Amino acid sequence: MIPPPRERRDWTLLVFIIPIGIIFMLIAGQVAIRLVPEWSLNAGMQSNLDPNELPMQQNGLVQPVLPAILTPLGWLDTFLTPGAGAGGNSFPPFIIFEPSKTPVVTNPPPTVVTTQPSPTQPSPTAPTATAPTVVTPPATGTKPPDGGEETPPPPTTTPPTPIPVTSTPAGTQVSAPPNIVGDPDLSFYNLQDGQYIVVNLGTTPIIVEGTPDTDYDLVYYEMANPINIAMDQVIIGISQDINNDGVFDGIYYEVFNWGDGNPDLNSNVGSIAGAETDNQVIIANNPSSVLYGTPPYQTGVLIDVDNASSNPPIGIYQFLVVIAPETSADDGADINSVQVVEVTNTSASPIIAPLNNAPSVAKEEPSVQTSEAPGDTSPPVDEQPNPPENDPSPPDIPSDPPAEEPPSTP
Repeated sequence: MIPPPRERRDWTLLVFIIPIGIIFMLIAGQVAIRLVPEWSLNAGMQSNLDPNELPMQQNGLVQPVLPAILTPLGWLDTFLTPGAGAGGNSFPPFIIFEPSKTPVVTNPPPTVVTTQPSPTQPSPTAPTATAPTVVTPPATGTKPPDGGEETPPPPTTTPPTPIPVTSTPAGTQVSAPPNIVGDPDLSFYNLQDGQYIVVNLGTTPIIVEGTPDTDYDLVYYEMANPINIAMDQVIIGISQDINNDGVFDGIYYEVFNWGDGNPDLNSNVGSIAGAETDNQVIIANNPSSVLYGTPPYQTGVLIDVDNASSNPPIGIYQFLVVIAPETSADDGADINSVQVVEVTNTSASPIIAPLNNAPSVAKEEPSVQTSEAPGDTSPPVDEQPNPPENDPSPPDIPSDPPAEEPPSTP
């Protein structure tokens, strides 16, 4: 097959065009080289970089060597071969734990501990109620040694729960004076007989936690005198804001009553005088005084509300009720201030100051009368001596008669 003439012309043009293009490329390269035969670069021994502009560099003429250059990497010696060329590296010694011997359980013989009960004696003026002892009987009955019938165990005895005792104030309510809550001063407020005030304790209410403790929670400051106070008959109670409206609802729990003849053992003046007479003179502003405070304001009567005879329940008590009973000497109750505190009971011995124009009434140990009938050696109730405090000697407890041994069989 013979190609047409047109195709032959195309191949002829292609054969001539490619060599001519290569020749032109070589000529252009030679011309370019001949135009710029050489060139120069601005270089020298001094660097043109500013070290002050580099990061993490210090200013100065002489720069220190970077620590990264002097200090090898921490993993350099242990990268391929751990511990190779460690030099000063030290490794802790290997500890091999050995199993300990298996402990042998031994049952020690049972020991019987006998404790003597502490003596309980009545107060010289009013008995003090004590919580009954919880008796835990054996789980099974007791079988007598002679082979009789088995005695059933006695029932379990649980102590009774104290019942709170509420009271309502008698008399006429009057407005409480301002600034009656807080630190004592030399002023006083006279509450007339047959009147009472309700004090809002504000941001410092009395809190009854229900846990028995002997710390004092409240202090009642009597009117200050130079060397003593004349303790007036007064009744103090605490009350809750049940409706959360800031209004006293007329019910309170009595925590202190000076004048009813019963010692307030939850206060620091409980054992001063059994009769609790009106205007009772008590030494004040003296280191030997039982009153609370710092002279010339050592006129405070401390009260423990948790151990009051009214058994106030757990809660927050916003109000304080102060009552001047009508049975006083018609001179009312002189109040300096009241304050919520937390004071530890140190059981200080009270001291009585002598009455004005009267012989000293310092506390003395009562003597036991010996004019009883023959054979009766117990002193009268009103004349019994005070029970000794912290008497380490146990009471005389009659010993049980020896149990009869069963007859031996031949």
